[in-house]
Amino acid sequence: MPKRSAFPPWYVCQESPLFSYAFFISHVAEDAAEIKQLKAEIEAISGRGGRQPLSCFLDKHNWPTANENTAVIREYLLKSTHMLCWVTPAFLATQRGWVWIELAYAELIELSRNLNSFDLRMRYLVPVFRGVDIQQVARTPLHDYWQRNL
Repeated sequence: MPKRSAFPPWYVCQESPLFSYAFFISHVAEDAAEIKQLKAEIEAISGRGGRQPLSCFLDKHNWPTANENTAVIREYLLKSTHMLCWVTPAFLATQRGWVWIELAYAELIELSRNLNSFDLRMRYLVPVFRGVDIQQVARTPLHDYWQRNL
């Protein structure tokens, strides 16, 4: 009989010494201008006072060439302390799959981080809701995140 693992089959191991980025920014192309500005603001504000600025993985600036898309998504989500999900009407309307793949894998990382914690949940996925309401989010995987006190 095969040996049974202590972890569920969906468990994702994320090793903190490998973190290269504070945030993996998930967004749709329609929001690219806002995201470019957000990345610049995060890096500028966090770097004040002589501190090391927080780095952000952004597909337009950091995407390694000649790599399989899903492999890059998995690799860089694992190299990030958090995933910032920029949720806009364009994000919710998208039929493309990349943002939904990013969201699914980020949720697996968050579940894995919290597998043995009962009270204190470590957040990995950080949604930022812009110009959407609860009715628009209600029938999406983001509904539970809307109700959290982040």
